[in-house]
Amino acid sequence: MKTMIPWMLALIICSAGVFITSCSEKGDKTAEEEQQRQSPEEAVAQTEKDAAPPEENAAQPEEDIAQVNEQDQPTQHSQLLEVYDVHGSKATARLTVDGKVIFTTTAHLGKNGIGKRREGDGKTPIGTMHVLKAFGVKPNPGTTMPYINVTPNIFACDENCKYYNQIIDVAQVHHKCKGEDMSHIAPGYNYGLATDFNQDCVWPRGSNIFIHCKGRNNFTNGCIALDEERMVELLKTCDLSLVITVSE
Repeated sequence: MKTMIPWMLALIICSAGVFITSCSEKGDKTAEEEQQRQSPEEAVAQTEKDAAPPEENAAQPEEDIAQVNEQDQPTQHSQLLEVYDVHGSKATARLTVDGKVIFTTTAHLGKNGIGKRREGDGKTPIGTMHVLKAFGVKPNPGTTMPYINVTPNIFACDENCKYYNQIIDVAQVHHKCKGEDMSHIAPGYNYGLATDFNQDCVWPRGSNIFIHCKGRNNFTNGCIALDEERMVELLKTCDLSLVITVSE
């Protein structure tokens, strides 16, 4: 009996060693299989992640910061007519071309100020507009923009119809227009620019928002009016890339 005890202890110790070795090999095999299931990129990323020390409040990547800063920068326009400092129907208008101020002058706006909502509210739209074409009762003063010579057949349609918010030649479209007979609006329409406000021509969002000459009143029905000499300068200086902004 005494001679069997050492032999049994040796057997138990040997068995335990085999079991531990087997578990270790199994664990190593499982980890190896897990790595094989990962793509090479994932494996490298996981290795770097495991090796790197934990970081708190990591800095934002420079590329992302640059993108955010670019989005925060105001858009630059080579030709810009800014209308600002609004007081009722009066405002300041400044024309800049390639960053150079061409003129700063007074402007007349809608009789009810700014913030246009619908047709006939007597307000000038707030925001950004672009130019579609030029027009005038007087001949083209030298602009490169498409120019409509305003004759007795030229009307600015403000009716609820397919010609809404368009300058039309009633002789060509055969429409008995009840809108503005533009040839009779002088000196206001001696020179003008048609903008893209409500370009989809949705009734009654508002129509025929022009930049034109000042008339006999110190207000408009929603347009922006400048002195005639400034309108001529605007037409000669700018092209269809001109951007108009209206703000308080």
